[in-house]
Amino acid sequence: MEIWIGIDISKDTFDAAWEQDGKKEHEKFSNTTAGFKALLKWVPDGSKFVMEATGTYHLRCATFLAGSGLHVSVENPLAIKRFIQSDLRRCKNDVSDSFSIVKYGREKSPRAWTVPSEEAREARRLQGLIELLREQISAQTNYFHALQQEDLMDDAQKLCKASITKMKVAIVDAEDRFKSIVSRFWKDDVERISSIPGVGKMSACKLIAKVEDFNRFEDSRQFMSWLGMTPRNMQSGTSIHVNGGITKMGDGRLRTQFYMCAVSAIQSNGRCRAMYERMVSKGKPVKVALVAVACKLLKTAYALVTKKQMYNANFLQFAP
Repeated sequence: MEIWIGIDISKDTFDAAWEQDGKKEHEKFSNTTAGFKALLKWVPDGSKFVMEATGTYHLRCATFLAGSGLHVSVENPLAIKRFIQSDLRRCKNDVSDSFSIVKYGREKSPRAWTVPSEEAREARRLQGLIELLREQISAQTNYFHALQQEDLMDDAQKLCKASITKMKVAIVDAEDRFKSIVSRFWKDDVERISSIPGVGKMSACKLIAKVEDFNRFEDSRQFMSWLGMTPRNMQSGTSIHVNGGITKMGDGRLRTQFYMCAVSAIQSNGRCRAMYERMVSKGKPVKVALVAVACKLLKTAYALVTKKQMYNANFLQFAP
């Protein structure tokens, strides 16, 4: 019988638990290399590990376990949250969560996590910094506008304006470094994706940094499902039958990026424009048509990378 080790991880510590023949074991470790080594001494040989993807806090532990040749699964927190809720549990704490994650691993038997390359992790860290800076600029810009209502250029306004200027400079630097890293290690893929009319170099870099290995998906359907771009269908009996929007289970910022690419593509890409106009003429809402164009762009990007080809507007396989 497989033994699954459930790990509920946080910034400084993590709770680990396992069960075998009715025997339950639990221990708390530090989220450090020393804690990871102590974990391996504590668990039975041949154990498999499962944990939630918790921002960046899980990365060191998951990377250490995978680097030790062990099976480690990193799961979507929402999947584990819904699994725990299905048990109608009346309490929530780190110990009970770790045992629930054990049960999740035993019942779901999730596949092993693929360790992202250091280049991909560095690119993702820069991407996260860029998003954070944009949010801070937006917040400080709003505050600066509020300060201007008093018609006084006091120290608060001067410092706020200087801070915004510095962050804008930092964004430009971070974006240059981000594009440089992705273009250096995935040069061919960047050129293939950005060859699609409507998709710029930055959009191509963001997609590559998030996915890294396109070949880990069996086909474009699995790829689109991972991105949360597949249609949602709700059906029950004879009273409920709704074709909703997309599932939105993947990276929301990446979907937004390619939605904006779709806006550009209907101007510069003949196939996308024809697809968009046909859908709108049939009464489809503009946003629905743009989402469909975004899906087309992403499927095309997947095909170009996996087949190692540049975009060809006359290639009939991608006809709308």
